[in-house]
Amino acid sequence: MRVTVVGAGIIGTTAAFRIKRRFPDLEITVLAEKFSPNTTSDIAAGWWEPTLDPDTPAHLVSRWSGETYSFFLKLWRSQPDQEVAEIQQELTKGLCMMTGREADTNPAVLNLPWQNNVLAYSVSKDPFSLTSLGFKHSQDMVSRSFLSFTFEASLVLPVFYSWLQNNGVKLVEKRAKSLPELFQTSDIIINCSGLGAETLGGDSNMYPISGHVIRAKVPNVKETLMDARPDSWAYIIPNRDSVILGSVNIKGNYDTTVTEENTQKILERCGNFCPNVKDCEIVSEKLGLIPCRRRGEG
Repeated sequence: MRVTVVGAGIIGTTAAFRIKRRFPDLEITVLAEKFSPNTTSDIAAGWWEPTLDPDTPAHLVSRWSGETYSFFLKLWRSQPDQEVAEIQQELTKGLCMMTGREADTNPAVLNLPWQNNVLAYSVSKDPFSLTSLGFKHSQDMVSRSFLSFTFEASLVLPVFYSWLQNNGVKLVEKRAKSLPELFQTSDIIINCSGLGAETLGGDSNMYPISGHVIRAKVPNVKETLMDARPDSWAYIIPNRDSVILGSVNIKGNYDTTVTEENTQKILERCGNFCPNVKDCEIVSEKLGLIPCRRRGEG
């Protein structure tokens, strides 16, 4: 049986890994236009936090995200995991646990369906808990905090690639024209192409949200800080060698050009609750195209 996984970001790569672990005799190929360090996954900070898609039942979001959180917790505690035993120590190098603190105006954050899956989840209606850090005050302000993880794609994707190749999986850097054409050489196609599904599968409901993020050297940042309010939207997420500052998100934008206007907007907003940002050393800036889908529209 011949299987082709389309996409070499964190989803496609881990899908290929889990399939090969479960069915070692399958002939598997990972086909992608780009591999790490040039995937959309490499741009992201890798912060674990579920997003509630209105077209996906909340209990499924809670279950799926909870399984990932439990896996990260097992890695953090160095508890043996049979599925990743051969590469567990290397994967752990890409994992970091930290507290996340977030300001919001949505009262739903006071009772989220996945909050029982995480450690140290707490909520507050007292704005002082965040305004004292520099978050702008708003009358309907609520806040939450919990322990979570970053899992850095740029550190763990090479580990998965190496294991896949050592176990007979082919990694092919090539742009596919369409999914149907792949059935000429494959029996099963697994589409993990993200936004690529728009052209590969003719899915007109796919669209991007461009996310402009900055990697910078910011001293003394040890936890994730987020402002989820639309007028002051910003986040600061520490990674191993830099801190991720974001973001200017534009729905439907395919342009990945970095603009000075958006750079300054990110620095200003992040600087409101982390003054060190204002004098930070920028390491790099990129726009990633986050794949989104309108279910049932168009």
